[in-house]
Amino acid sequence: MNENGTIYGLTPPSVLAKAMLAHGASAAEAAARLREIFDPGHRQRVDLFRRRHTISTVGYGTVDPVRSTGADDNRATVIGWGMLEKEQAHEFRLPIPPSLNAVRGKRRLTFTLAWFSPINPQSRAYRCARLWLSTPSEVLATNRAEGEWRSVRNGTLQHEIWEGDQAAVFSEGTDIVIRVNCREDAGKLTEPVRYGLAVSIEAAVELQLQIYEQVRQAIAIREQIRP
Repeated sequence: MNENGTIYGLTPPSVLAKAMLAHGASAAEAAARLREIFDPGHRQRVDLFRRRHTISTVGYGTVDPVRSTGADDNRATVIGWGMLEKEQAHEFRLPIPPSLNAVRGKRRLTFTLAWFSPINPQSRAYRCARLWLSTPSEVLATNRAEGEWRSVRNGTLQHEIWEGDQAAVFSEGTDIVIRVNCREDAGKLTEPVRYGLAVSIEAAVELQLQIYEQVRQAIAIREQIRP
């Protein structure tokens, strides 16, 4: 899932480490506990409560290093990196495993974008560079499971988890297209911004789908035919 023309040496390992460390995080358990305390009568829907209140209280939740750095038969994680100037964008494509086509069962998409921004201490916004990624989850019939869309775009780390269990129909060779965008925020942005990106796609273990192998094969074929 490499951005064309991007050289690894231009992106420091530290920003990739920042993305990967957060990539395995989940606030699901913390959200359940918070709901028991603050919404014992369950007046709000579970998903609404998690999106509205969890990030502001516990951030992105507990980090799981195994999920951050590893994979499994039912889960594939790919990484990307690059540099952006203001008003620029990079596009990444993740092939969707054909075994997910028209299959009912739980599936999850996880997106994590991290970057280092120049700062402007004279502004309350503080960061000169605002990066954000699009999360086109509709192709797999998933919905936001953790984080409210405005909250996840604060700071210099965007981490989103989308889940669904309804069957999604798509043609073979369909991609999830992820767009990383950059704009000025707290003052003028005069230098390129380095970023790291991690995206995971997975299905429930009981579905016994070879997600990792199918993603690996699709990426390998594209690398072979790439000019």
